[in-house]
Amino acid sequence: MTSDIYQRRVFIGFVLLASVSVWSRPAFTEDRGTPRAVTVEEAVETALQHNPELKAREQDRDTAQGALLQTRGYPNPELDLAVETDRVFAGQGEGRRSIGIAQTIVTAGKRRQRQENARLGVGVVEQTIQDAKRRLIGEVEETFYGLLFTQERLKLAREQIDLADRLVALSEGRFREGFAPEMDVTLAQVEYHTRLQEVGGLEQELVADRAALNMLMGQAVDEPVDARGALFVPPAFVKDGLFQEDAFVRRPDLRALNLESERVAGEVALVRAERVPDLNIALDVTEEMTVFDALRFSDRARLLGVKLSIPIPLFDRKQGELLSAQSRLRRAESERAALRARIARDVRVATARIASAETRLEHFTNDVVPLAKSNLDLTRQAYEQGFAGILQLLEAQRRFSDTQLGDLTAQYEHRLAIAALERDVGARAAGPQSRSIEIEGERP
Repeated sequence: MTSDIYQRRVFIGFVLLASVSVWSRPAFTEDRGTPRAVTVEEAVETALQHNPELKAREQDRDTAQGALLQTRGYPNPELDLAVETDRVFAGQGEGRRSIGIAQTIVTAGKRRQRQENARLGVGVVEQTIQDAKRRLIGEVEETFYGLLFTQERLKLAREQIDLADRLVALSEGRFREGFAPEMDVTLAQVEYHTRLQEVGGLEQELVADRAALNMLMGQAVDEPVDARGALFVPPAFVKDGLFQEDAFVRRPDLRALNLESERVAGEVALVRAERVPDLNIALDVTEEMTVFDALRFSDRARLLGVKLSIPIPLFDRKQGELLSAQSRLRRAESERAALRARIARDVRVATARIASAETRLEHFTNDVVPLAKSNLDLTRQAYEQGFAGILQLLEAQRRFSDTQLGDLTAQYEHRLAIAALERDVGARAAGPQSRSIEIEGERP
């Protein structure tokens, strides 16, 4: 009786332990291995919040704010204490004690000019951070669409495996029926394993693309993530002239150079103002003790003194500093003109890329892909009826695969061209949007 109860309890405990083991393992594995799908907007938002390089760049804001705060202060006064005595020498009790305070008076508006220069410096840093965000958004979009392109190619490669598998089954059936040689089966199997190799290579690319996107988003590189969205964007008609003017207004790096030119001009004004020396005013109280030996009496006197110091700008006229500041101003203006030229060029190139990609995309969508699909269907029917060989079918299947990949590549290049135009215009520097650039009408 006791032995039966013991065995029953051991059996129940074993069943419960096995149940916990069986039910817990798959749940953990599935949760760990399931990729998290993100949209391009979610990827951009995550990168803006967690990208480590952007966070490091944002620390420059506190540095600039500290420099501005420092310019708002006034020079500290100086306390002057002095004691003079004759104890080391005659020892008659003569001596002097004084206490004074001195204050520097900043002249010629230098303090106000320093504050204005620091304020412009804060603006330069802010626009530099915004430009870093613009570049980061462009990099995230490019990496995201690269991951999406790899995912679509992998999906396409797996569809090609299905076609190759169907071809193997078809050739084996025709071989068994005596309508095809064994070589057809061998060629079909070679095609099938070739497609399997392509899938393996694309899976490796998928790992690298995921790691790149995770790094930009500030996540662990092995975080399972998938890009959710579509590569295809309907073709539209774009005008680069409108985007150039928009870029001149939106681009943070151009605004930063504009502020930098103002700041350097302020430095030139500050150097000229520093030619006028600051004043130094001192107030002191002195007590003197004098002893007259012949008359055997002493005299104590208290004196109040005021002193004004003015450096004479005779030799140092800030010639070198003024020349350096003027050179920095000319350099800032040249850099601004060069950047405007680069922006115009980049926008022009991006719009030309969009137009070229749209032409290819329309060509593949309307002509090449339908013709290749029709050719594959006709060749397969001809092979099934014995009017075509397997080499013709393989060639038709590969051409159809190439046209599908070409169509997918045209969609990808079109997406990248739009993302490049958004980056060059600076339309998404303030944050993610579904479609930040307004495209004019449809292509006529």
